[in-house]
Amino acid sequence: MSVHSDENDDVHNTVALPIQISLNANQRRKEPPPPPRKIDKHTPQESINRFWSKFYAKYPGKVFTVLPENPYAQKKIAKVPNGVAQAQRAVRSYEQAREECIRDVKRIIRECRRVNQKYRDPHFDIEWDLKKGRRYCLEGLEKPDEDYNPKAVKRVTDIFEDPQFFIHGPTAGDVIQGNDGDCYLMAALCGLGNMSGLINKICVIHDQAVGVYGFVFHRDGEWQQCIIDDQLYMTAPDYDESNMERIMWDTIARRDTEEEYRRTHQTGSRSLYFAKCSEPNETWLPLLEKAYAKAHGDYASISGGWTGEAIEDLTGGVTSEIYSSDILDKNEFWVNELLKVGKEFLYGCSTGQHADWLEPNRPTNRRQGIHEGHAYSIMDAVEHTIDGITYRLVKVRNPWGNTGWSGAWSDGSAEWTPQWMERLNHKFGDDGIFWMSYEDLLRKYQRLDRTRIFGPDWRITQQFTSLHVPWSADYHQTRFSVNVTRTTPVVIVLSQLDKTYFAGLQGQYNFKLQFRVQRVGDEEDYIVRSNVDYYMTRSVSTDITLEAGSYFVLMKVTATRVGGPTMDEIISAHAEHMRDKLIQVGLSYDIAHAKGVIVETEKEVEQRQWAEKAQAAAAREKLKNEVKARKEKVWMKEKKSRQRRKMQDRKHEEKAAEQRSRERGDGYQSDKKNFIDRSECHSSNVGNGQATADDDRSFAEELNSSHERSEGAQTSTTSDPKETPIESPANNTRQSPRSNDAVADKDSTTSSADKTLHDHPPTPKVQVNGIDAVTDVNLLKRRPAPLAPRTTLDGKLEMKDQDKRENQQEADPFTEPQWSNSDTESKFSWRTDLDYDSDEARSTYARSEQGRDWDAGEESGPEPWNAVCVVGLRVYSKDPDLSLEVVRPHPYSEVIKPEAGSALDRDDPAKGAVAEKWAKTPLRGTFDSE
Repeated sequence: MSVHSDENDDVHNTVALPIQISLNANQRRKEPPPPPRKIDKHTPQESINRFWSKFYAKYPGKVFTVLPENPYAQKKIAKVPNGVAQAQRAVRSYEQAREECIRDVKRIIRECRRVNQKYRDPHFDIEWDLKKGRRYCLEGLEKPDEDYNPKAVKRVTDIFEDPQFFIHGPTAGDVIQGNDGDCYLMAALCGLGNMSGLINKICVIHDQAVGVYGFVFHRDGEWQQCIIDDQLYMTAPDYDESNMERIMWDTIARRDTEEEYRRTHQTGSRSLYFAKCSEPNETWLPLLEKAYAKAHGDYASISGGWTGEAIEDLTGGVTSEIYSSDILDKNEFWVNELLKVGKEFLYGCSTGQHADWLEPNRPTNRRQGIHEGHAYSIMDAVEHTIDGITYRLVKVRNPWGNTGWSGAWSDGSAEWTPQWMERLNHKFGDDGIFWMSYEDLLRKYQRLDRTRIFGPDWRITQQFTSLHVPWSADYHQTRFSVNVTRTTPVVIVLSQLDKTYFAGLQGQYNFKLQFRVQRVGDEEDYIVRSNVDYYMTRSVSTDITLEAGSYFVLMKVTATRVGGPTMDEIISAHAEHMRDKLIQVGLSYDIAHAKGVIVETEKEVEQRQWAEKAQAAAAREKLKNEVKARKEKVWMKEKKSRQRRKMQDRKHEEKAAEQRSRERGDGYQSDKKNFIDRSECHSSNVGNGQATADDDRSFAEELNSSHERSEGAQTSTTSDPKETPIESPANNTRQSPRSNDAVADKDSTTSSADKTLHDHPPTPKVQVNGIDAVTDVNLLKRRPAPLAPRTTLDGKLEMKDQDKRENQQEADPFTEPQWSNSDTESKFSWRTDLDYDSDEARSTYARSEQGRDWDAGEESGPEPWNAVCVVGLRVYSKDPDLSLEVVRPHPYSEVIKPEAGSALDRDDPAKGAVAEKWAKTPLRGTFDSE
């Protein structure tokens, strides 16, 4: 049994072993060995430098015009100021936009009354757009995150029974947010409702009967008008176009089913799909929201934003972010900042921006009734002292029109008494308005938006420019120069273009702005720098009082690549199927970016012309040196090739001379000795690069030529007259273009050798297999001829095909240099006519060479870095003579020297490492002894 068991085990092992080996083999096949590692022939620093040289785009720039031949953008570019910009009244731009809006609306009113038709906006016809399924008024080039599903479109006079633009004036209590995610805009309007006249400034003119309304908004430093008709989106469909709603409505018998359906579902503010007023017949809010959406292109473009930016768009003010945890003196902030709400400042507040950083997928929560990620507006701040106790209370409103704070001082809390209700004029209700203490405000709201409102005594000076933003963020060499003529308070704003106006064409980069102010001549310190804004990236600002003098504003722009399609990919994808929408967004893009087109000053034009001449001269000299180097390389190659062929010929001639001497028998030793002496002399001359013309002929050639000359007078009786005599090596000597002196030397040397050899007795010819030995030697000597270049008819050396190709690739496009192939020349000499060629030809050649090198060096990898940002600086002050100028570095200088202001910030971590130590090291022996 044990044997049988052993046999079974052996069989089992025998069968299992190949299976295991096969499995291992399959596993090995699935895991191929790693590819051999490439050997990097560069130093680590060279590898890093090569990476950065390929990291940036070879053709940097920015698309400034999307539409072809856009006359509006060209007109805008023509108005871009160059040189020094002077201060003007801050309200001047608003006054111009208001006058234009009133004039255009009146023209529309006259035209509509003439043709007896209500106004229909051809550029923002929401009814036609909705029912045709285009949805250009609802959505942009990109698909929005949320779907908009309005069911109908009606005019104001068909929606409201007694429509009124204002009822008791615009107030914060009128605002109720609709189905768009523009809570920030609603919060801003709530804040504006607390300052008398601000909303009236936006709503310039309207005609309710004609159905036309004119508004103005602030965009990128200037006011612009926006005219709309009175069509609004509805929540419920029309009775005749409805399906499910009509079936359910018709189940109940009614006297007038259609009219009751309209009054129930399509009448008053509650029937609107987007924002609405709390009053059933008030219309200013939905129409203002529509105008704001049209100015941005569509309703999707205004979904999501910041309250401070919306207040800027509605007032032309300047907003700063304030974080409650960063307030140093809370008492001073209350007295000098928050108590001025509704007078000098407007405030918005929010919380919970990073509420989900621990759990990204968790839903938003309420913090005692306060919604996370939702915008609120601060309407009022009061301080009362009762019985020695000071109460600091803040009035806040939720733009949703419902829900509010549930803590202390909320509606129905124990803090309220009839006296406090009367003192604060407060009523309980679900209207979104609530009170809370100042301490709870700072504790529950993490972020405040403070917007300064400018009065008629303020002046504004502004300039725009475009910057190429490097990957390594640092203060840019382009800067703004501000000249202040008197001591004045100033508000400095650095802003970029608002991308929400051309959503879909915003590009592949996001930019974050910073700046600092320093006095001209003081390179070691700066006066103030901008506030740090983490959310509102559109602009940064600071306010300070400046004395008379000149100042620099240094900019620091940080770019972040967000990816996405390129501009040409977006245009090619939408040009065919979304032509009208692309024209709308592209027009807004072109007009905005016209501000960033750099218009050269007279000084910059002179610098450019001078630099172009210098660059042309440098390029001409560089090209001439490159051509010379290529020609010298060809010359050296030819020289080495000639020397190599000459040495090969000499070896063959030595062998032929030895064989010929052995066949003659007599005089072999003496001839060999003479030949060796001559060969050594020839080798030494070739090694020194000073070979003469007589060295081109060997001793064997001279010997054969002497025999043929001595036998030339006798008639040969042994040769066959039909046979053509083989050419003598003396007649087959290579010829090369040499100077006349070299040819004369050759002739004199040849004659001397013939005279010396004439005294020797004739050597008898020996026949071997019917062929003369001398002739046989000539045949042997001709065998290596393919190694040497053949002589053409024009006396030039014929090179091999490979040498021809190499020289053709390195040929010069302008002229052929003149050099000598004689080995007697030890140095390369040439002449060229490059200096007399046209600059245009040289520039064309240089560009083609440069482009070819760039294209050949491109490799697959990430798209090169090409970040360009259009920025503008606005300076608000009370100095009427304040001036502003853009100072750019020399754009044609290869190396830009560090200028004043390039020092690091005080709190930069590298500041201590690079700071200069002014204290000198004390000399030895100067320390006090203890």
